[in-house]
Amino acid sequence: MQCQFIEMQTTRKDENIVQEYRSKEYNVLFHGLPQKGRIENHDQTKAVVRKILIEELRVSPAQMDTIKFSNAHRLPRRISAVNSENANNSENEERSSDNQKYSPIVVKLASMKGKHSLLKLAPDARKMKVNITRHLPMAMQAQRKTLIKTASRLYTAKEKKIKWKVVGSEYCLYANNERVIA
Repeated sequence: MQCQFIEMQTTRKDENIVQEYRSKEYNVLFHGLPQKGRIENHDQTKAVVRKILIEELRVSPAQMDTIKFSNAHRLPRRISAVNSENANNSENEERSSDNQKYSPIVVKLASMKGKHSLLKLAPDARKMKVNITRHLPMAMQAQRKTLIKTASRLYTAKEKKIKWKVVGSEYCLYANNERVIA
């Protein structure tokens, strides 16, 4: 009886992860985009993303037509002990741009084509210290985090074809069509 209950909990947990993934399926996260003030409205946040795409990443107007934003907003940033200590020392004082942490931006796109267009820009964005990633549930983020060192090693090897896939409620790394276990 107890084994069945644990199995049912795991299945329910997996279903919740899949449901959360589906709700974030059209979302893309932008990390490292500047923030003016503590509060931005949705239009200001969209403008920040559009400015980076057009001015920095040189996205053409034709490409921008395929990237339709449904919504854009900043996520609240978790405050670490170091950040709260800095805030306590001088709340009004600006921190240097080297250690400035901006809240990530979630952009919900109207189509998968737009999402894939943005994800293709990720390597160019990294050169500008901006990360563009999928918006994943916390459980999948943890799985990705455990596999990222292995993926880095495989990316530098270059003889392997690397892919990240969502399989059920798991975020998996594949090399040459074989699943990699960390």
